[in-house]
Amino acid sequence: MSDLFFLDYVVQRAIPPELMHGLNAGIYTLHGGVVRDLQGRIVRHLLPLPEVANVTASALLPSPLNAVSLVSQYQLSRQMTALGNTTQHLLEISRNTMLLSGFHLTVSAMGFAALNQKFNRLEAYLGQIEAVIRQIWEKLERQDRAKLKHALNDLLVVLPAATDRNHRIGILESARRDLGQLHIEYRALLQEATSIEEAIAFEEYFSLTGLAQVRCFAELDMGKLAYDELRNMYSTWQEQMRRLSQDTLVGDDPERFLASDFAEEAPTAVVMEWLDFTFAEDNGYQWLDKLRGRARPWYSVKLPSFSIGNRDELRRQRDQVIPALNKIITRNKVYDGYMAQYELLAAYRLTPSEFEEELAQLGHEAFTDGYLILEPINN
Repeated sequence: MSDLFFLDYVVQRAIPPELMHGLNAGIYTLHGGVVRDLQGRIVRHLLPLPEVANVTASALLPSPLNAVSLVSQYQLSRQMTALGNTTQHLLEISRNTMLLSGFHLTVSAMGFAALNQKFNRLEAYLGQIEAVIRQIWEKLERQDRAKLKHALNDLLVVLPAATDRNHRIGILESARRDLGQLHIEYRALLQEATSIEEAIAFEEYFSLTGLAQVRCFAELDMGKLAYDELRNMYSTWQEQMRRLSQDTLVGDDPERFLASDFAEEAPTAVVMEWLDFTFAEDNGYQWLDKLRGRARPWYSVKLPSFSIGNRDELRRQRDQVIPALNKIITRNKVYDGYMAQYELLAAYRLTPSEFEEELAQLGHEAFTDGYLILEPINN
């Protein structure tokens, strides 16, 4: 079968064994829909078909704290040496990343319709937990949410119906300005958030308005500006999520996650990933020795067995803290993939809509299990 090309990439039908070995050995890392080497260079893009992304979106829970377990992802990563099924394993991990992060892996699939759907689900979720979220409602002023809904409606309904180019540009510019103003307001709220509930809610609005604004820049054929805006947004997002994790989620006693209470919800590999992100380090399993040094000694007089406290606190850790950490690390990977994809769009002067059209022209035969696997030609 002759090679099929897309831009400056070769379309592959499977992940080669040597790349899977490299992922298993830590030579390569998977960031949502992007595989990178240790120098940060992209060695593969994994781009799902729009219908794959839509199926994933329909499976997403309305709660900002996705309850999908990361344990399945951990178990799949342990099976990656079974090379007879490696491509399917890797693509399944990518699908789980979509579920846990609440984001599509492809920026073209994270369009105005997907963002509008996400907004509606977020509003419905917040409306269901009035007792916990009343203060958040007060901070998310009604007129601001109405402005956001109006901007998304213009992009979803009015923009596709506009046939005049100048009219389309006017719609995109107006929405971009409103989204930019709202994004600044939600960024301030995120920076002030101290509780898990507040931070997760404001993070959703911050991400939604930021990604919608970046998409407007990209559709206006301002690819470089879209990439720069996303880079600044991603930097702020990482800074605030690390603050939340250090102050509220991981806290002063990360060694508690090694207790038997969390053996199922927090596999060791996942805990190491939480800590690497939280403290912006790359210690991996070296964290084990650090945490062991902080844990209570086994041989002590009258020392009770390790316990994190009462049942309510244990339930809070399982229902809020662990899901929040899982969401943060998976969303961090997806953001990294978005950076790579917007950089690609800027390099080829393509808008996300044009990129999606290019993908559609390839035909389904170019996709493996619903994914387009792209290898840079210069590899």
